[in-house]
Amino acid sequence: LNGQHIAVAEIETLEFQSFHDIQGRHKVSHSFGPRLSHGLDNVVVIKFKSGTNIKTNFLQTEWQRLQKFEEILICYHQKGILQWLTLLDILEIKDFQKIQEFKNRTRGNDSQAGE
Repeated sequence: LNGQHIAVAEIETLEFQSFHDIQGRHKVSHSFGPRLSHGLDNVVVIKFKSGTNIKTNFLQTEWQRLQKFEEILICYHQKGILQWLTLLDILEIKDFQKIQEFKNRTRGNDSQAGE
């Protein structure tokens, strides 16, 4: 974050308030011309175990979307840092059967799946 490394052990939770803005995609605008997104309207709140919080915007490009970091996001969930429903939303898993398959695949040492 801003050039500094944050140890996962210091993080209480990650709350993604918005994460659908992708750089270069068309964006609704109030002008007549087309407008492409800069990909910066994504917001995460990092809550630390120390009690401090950081709220920041982050860039997403087609090549560096959150869902491309599936294994890292699964680890965050398994450590209790990322909520199950947020994980499903980021990965765009909506179908009941696919949710069940994903839950079984990620359950391993995850005691919080489905919560």
